[in-house]
Order: sequence, then structure tokens, then C-alpha cells
Amino acid sequence: MNFICALNEQDKEILTLKGFKYIMSQDLGNHTIYMFENIPDNILNFSQEDKMKYLFTNKMYF
Repeated sequence: MNFICALNEQDKEILTLKGFKYIMSQDLGNHTIYMFENIPDNILNFSQEDKMKYLFTNKMYF
């Protein structure tokens, strides 16, 4: 999985603080999705709850 998608501003800030590189935002309906580059070593620091909050994908566009 090459990308991590945050579904709100708060999760976007959390990923930024964890050192993930922000790539872009994309509108999907009336929601904004924030795309980050997946860093495999950093993903190991995610709790099980964190893994349920984010989308992990190989696609940059929806």
C-alpha cells in the first residue's frame, strides 16, 4: 500500500505530526480526503485503533 488517506482535519494533523508526507487533498462528494505517502517503518507504530481510522490504498485518485 503506497498511500494513507485521512478522512478529516484532525486525522490529517495526527499523520503530519507522526512524520508522514502530505501529498494532496481530494474532494469526494461533500467530504475531503487527505492523501499521505505511506512510510512502512512508521506504520508499525500505529495502534489497532489507528489502523481502523485510516484508509490504506495503492490508488491516489478516487
